[in-house]
Amino acid sequence: MLEVVRKFRIANANNIIPLFIAIDQENGVVNRFPKEIIPLKNIYDISRTDKKLIREVGRVTSDVLVNTGINMNLAPVLDIYNKTDSKVLNKRCFYGNEDNIYEDAKDYIKKFSDRGIITVCKHFPGHGVTKIDSHFLVPYII
Repeated sequence: MLEVVRKFRIANANNIIPLFIAIDQENGVVNRFPKEIIPLKNIYDISRTDKKLIREVGRVTSDVLVNTGINMNLAPVLDIYNKTDSKVLNKRCFYGNEDNIYEDAKDYIKKFSDRGIITVCKHFPGHGVTKIDSHFLVPYII
């Protein structure tokens, strides 16, 4: 991957608009890191048990992205996980209510921002209560 990113950057060297090299790295079930990197737990379980670990996971994830030349992460998920209704989110979002999620996500996102990585927050509002996977059909809430 490093060689591909390097070639793209060289090809874009004279362009005033930088390249956005993105990945969808949520950790847990959505893991795009190579097998040589030990997979990190999902953010739901981490935010449920250890608030300091949220920042550490953000730091480790952003370090790996920076070291591979990636400057945009299509994460985190900022919806509310509803374990009784949604199979779609599968613990891909932070634990708790809106206030908890806001505080935890703010700390997590800051670690990416500190490293110059753009985060793309997604799957909100309401995906946590849908029963339809948006990768296959358009979900709706009644």
